[in-house]
Amino acid sequence: MKKIIARLILGCLLLTAGACTKDADEAAAGDGAVSFRIETQSGGTRTEYDPTERILIRIYKADGALIRRYTSLDAIPRYLYLVAGDYRITVEAGDGSTATRTNKSYRGEKAFTIRANEEVTEEVICRPINIGAEVSFDETVTARFDKYAYAYVSASQSFSLEDISEVPTLRFDPQAEPDTGYFLLPEGVTNLSWAFYGESSVTGIGKLQGVIENVQPATTYRMKFRFSKTPDGALSLTVLVEELPNERYDNIIFSPQPTIAGDGFPLSETVGLRDTDIRFKVTSVKELATVSMTVNGTSYDLFDTDFTPTLPAGVEYAATDANNGIVTIKPAFFADSEAGLHDLSFFLTDTDNGEGTGMATIAVPGLLPVAAQDFDLWANTATFRAVVTDPDVAAVNFAYRTAEGAWKQLEGRAGDDFTWEATATPEWTNGTNTQHATYRPDPAAGVFAGRTYEYKVTIDGTERTRTFATGGTQTITNGDMEDGNMTCFTQQNSSAPFWASGNNSFASKLCTQSTFLGAQGAHCAKMEATSAAGVLAAGNLLSGIFYKDGLTKGVVEFGQPYDWTARPTALHLKYFAEKIGIVDVNMHEGAPIGEGDQDVARIYVAIVDWNGRHKVTSGTAAPTGTWEPLNGPDAAQEGKVIAYGSIFLDAASTGDRMIDLELPLEYYDRTTRPAGAYTLVISCATSAYGDFMVGCKSNVIYVDDFSWVY
Repeated sequence: MKKIIARLILGCLLLTAGACTKDADEAAAGDGAVSFRIETQSGGTRTEYDPTERILIRIYKADGALIRRYTSLDAIPRYLYLVAGDYRITVEAGDGSTATRTNKSYRGEKAFTIRANEEVTEEVICRPINIGAEVSFDETVTARFDKYAYAYVSASQSFSLEDISEVPTLRFDPQAEPDTGYFLLPEGVTNLSWAFYGESSVTGIGKLQGVIENVQPATTYRMKFRFSKTPDGALSLTVLVEELPNERYDNIIFSPQPTIAGDGFPLSETVGLRDTDIRFKVTSVKELATVSMTVNGTSYDLFDTDFTPTLPAGVEYAATDANNGIVTIKPAFFADSEAGLHDLSFFLTDTDNGEGTGMATIAVPGLLPVAAQDFDLWANTATFRAVVTDPDVAAVNFAYRTAEGAWKQLEGRAGDDFTWEATATPEWTNGTNTQHATYRPDPAAGVFAGRTYEYKVTIDGTERTRTFATGGTQTITNGDMEDGNMTCFTQQNSSAPFWASGNNSFASKLCTQSTFLGAQGAHCAKMEATSAAGVLAAGNLLSGIFYKDGLTKGVVEFGQPYDWTARPTALHLKYFAEKIGIVDVNMHEGAPIGEGDQDVARIYVAIVDWNGRHKVTSGTAAPTGTWEPLNGPDAAQEGKVIAYGSIFLDAASTGDRMIDLELPLEYYDRTTRPAGAYTLVISCATSAYGDFMVGCKSNVIYVDDFSWVY
């Protein structure tokens, strides 16, 4: 196609002979006058790009001397006076884009002569100097590479993906075809290089590249990518070279990698294993060299031109010819395999070092194992799954139980890839708090930490049963009280890592390490009340910190961080109340008991979601910050109370051994997993109302073995 982008009209008017060049108002005898008119024409669609906005016009004498240079049309005078003789004009237009779809560049050149007594008109035709690359994709390419397909063209001797940001390069996509790009070759470059990239869900990633050598300016090279039907699978690249005024065609044929495909099914679909064989077709344009398969981390050689492989039981390979073969997978191959999805990875090579890959997924029927990611021990949920490949099955039922429990039935629901599933969820009963609604988790519904469960699936009357253990139990830091260096046994409680007490210089034995028959291990904690100058100091042990604020005020800040991963149903501990006497100190109003009443000791636990510790002060002045976890989820301003367990002890224990105690947890919130800065409070006190300085100054309690019940 011939396209004239610009035409330069030279009108040469004879004047008189002269020996020099002058501008319009400097005409002299013997001079000639030349007028120029530049006219832009285009055979294509007009765009906003105007190549004449960047133009360079030069006029030379016949001996090569430059006599005029103009960089815009407006700068050219209406009449230019020249000495009669031979001249040459060159015109360059365009912005010089080295890789573009719109901003082409042009060049024209013309020799002309001014003669006496003669009027001359000449044209300068400015042709494109770019090298064009028109790229299109046959529908066979987009059908083959169904995930993506695109091509690059570069003005370079050979293609390098790493260099596309450094050399003139354009990308071409099937959605924009046919698409034409225009290039200016860098110095020393004589080729256009190209590369094709695509990915198929059947054959994987494919890439090809090549060059068009010795390309010529003002020439368009048409490149059409297509898959040839003969031979099967060959990719044919056709390059039509347009060169004004002649045309020539180049055909480049190259072979893709060997491929593998399902026989009657696409590789992208999961295949359910039944009582029939599963077959795969292997195809190669070049002769096959090797075929191998990897399943569950084990690789098998299926075909090799250098030796005869020993095939695993249940696998066959039959060569159709040197380029093709059939892989057959029989049900027996998966006889010892775990139920679930199994990936078959194929690797193929040909005799020309071509490589191909393929991936298939086989669903093996049966009851799937329950893994750690299948259950949540805070939400108390577990998901059971089974693979069912029989298309006639309409209902699948699951059930689960603890070792001695009753079966909990669950109706299955169909999912993807032949998988049926059902989810065990917790159930709740009403708690005992009559002022605020609380709930207790039913240990027989849902799943809990530290247990072993049996579960089964029933498919058309046939049962399959398995077991799984949840694990996941959590410990309470130093809950065995065996570490004698804990700060709760000292007077250094202002930065206690977990356990703290109110020990101070005036009351140093509020919490000490001790022994008692029946303790877990060798030691336990002993809490002993005391009194000085009529001020009660209740024996105490808590999760938090303690410090003195002056001489007469002690400060407790309740709360320690705890990373909750499993929901407990109760707090277990051992205790022995050696003495719980009659109230003999009553300093402040506000407590529900007074002097002469039976004192009560207290142990409680609270799961909280706080942004800071809760501060309580007590001393000779009235207490501040006293709080009660039974008062609902908003009992503390630092955040929510999620759950609590509490017991009041109003009498000394009987016997001579520590007593096992479980404090059932009453949940206000059945879903939230605490994530605040402080999430656990445990508090033990010889006098429940010691904050008010009300209680018996001789109470003694032993505690040990703090742990969770699930």
